[in-house]
Amino acid sequence: MRKFFKIVMVTIGYAIALVILAVFALEIIGRMVPKLNVPNAGAVERVVWKQKGGDPGSDRGVIITDPGRISKLLNLIEAKNSMWKKPMIAPIPTGQHHLVFRSKEDRLLLVMWIGETVIAGRNGAQDSTGNRSRSVSKQRSEEIVAVLERAVKT
Repeated sequence: MRKFFKIVMVTIGYAIALVILAVFALEIIGRMVPKLNVPNAGAVERVVWKQKGGDPGSDRGVIITDPGRISKLLNLIEAKNSMWKKPMIAPIPTGQHHLVFRSKEDRLLLVMWIGETVIAGRNGAQDSTGNRSRSVSKQRSEEIVAVLERAVKT
């Protein structure tokens, strides 16, 4: 009887561990979202760059129109365009830098937030439920900011 009780308890323990592992795996998979639709450089007329604060929907900020700088920014974003996760709640992400990519027809193509070790974004036509974020190295974040700063100085 004692051996039977021990087998039952071990089996129950394994079953509980398996359920916890399955819930954790489903949570991770459920939060993974598709890549952003990063536009090609030719479709982007301008990037509006705002630092910490300001109305994210407005076009007030530094405007970058240099095609080479825009292409470099898009390449840096595309290089990390995977492993996005959906926030548990859908607030507007915050970061030190906010980027809005617009087309010649003034269409909103892409919105990005750059933080110290995280980037966030959404496709232009999406509302806040399309927000997604991912971790990046501090070096990658600084690389993106350096491209923005060089674009302003030219």
